[in-house]
Amino acid sequence: METVIIDVPCFVVCTDCGKSDSYADRHAARRDDWHELSIDGVVGPADQSEWYGLCPECSR
Repeated sequence: METVIIDVPCFVVCTDCGKSDSYADRHAARRDDWHELSIDGVVGPADQSEWYGLCPECSR
């Protein structure tokens, strides 16, 4: 069965430095230079997705 990811507000955390930020969706985070994003799950009452990856500073 294929996993389908629906774009919802997301929270991203850098796996190197721990920096975190919120975005409208994972595409907005990628446009802001976050790299290697992988979903960790969905959290909170608003079903906000949580992603891990490299922030713009650590991905350079």
